[in-house]
Amino acid sequence: MRQHTTTTANTPGSTSTTATAARATTSPPPATPATGPTPPPTPKPPYTHMKKKQILITAALAALLCLAPRVQAQDDRRPVRVALTTNTLPYALLAPNLGVEVFVSPRLSLALDGVYGWWGYPDGNTIIENWSIGGEARYWLRPDGRYLGHHLGLGIRSGQYDVAWNDPGRRGQFTLAGINYGHTWVLRRRWTVDAGLGLGYVRAKYDKYQWHPDTRCYERLAAGRVKNTFGLTDLHVSISYRF
Repeated sequence: MRQHTTTTANTPGSTSTTATAARATTSPPPATPATGPTPPPTPKPPYTHMKKKQILITAALAALLCLAPRVQAQDDRRPVRVALTTNTLPYALLAPNLGVEVFVSPRLSLALDGVYGWWGYPDGNTIIENWSIGGEARYWLRPDGRYLGHHLGLGIRSGQYDVAWNDPGRRGQFTLAGINYGHTWVLRRRWTVDAGLGLGYVRAKYDKYQWHPDTRCYERLAAGRVKNTFGLTDLHVSISYRF
């Protein structure tokens, strides 16, 4: 800003000074386009990313199975009473699991297992989480009490899941009940491999949601949906050690 000064003599020995300041101009702020009201998205309950804990649990289960033969000092020909099992398929989804099977008669055994894979992932648009507990009553077709070969069973499983894969996600509870078929082979001494599948009733109650990467929140699209169907209720390739 530049300043100009003018001096005028009125009387001898006196002067008057008039200062004129330049006007400063200020441009108005740019107009902000109007936007309609946006409903706030429903936030998803926070989950802690526990990758280290998951690795420790998986390693502990593997070590438990590897150390099982060392705690057995008896003859391998003794009657089978109980088995420690793990299904290899859920490990593809980073879901370690452990089960116990009790042999109650030459043709009957009872199995119980649990799966935990509720870890969370950094990308909110890619989620595969689940936990469940299941049981099965097995009838063995061979009567010799070795619990090998073909077997039939009645199985049930219940738990929770949260699945989203670049599409609207689904989070809820499920219950499965079906008829299972499997076959067991000897792997080495008291180590066995069991493969099988099951078909039956599937019930799921879930909420449908959408991930918003700009706000990093989840918007609920639908709540309390129920789906009843007939489908796959069991799929396993399990490794077990028999005590």
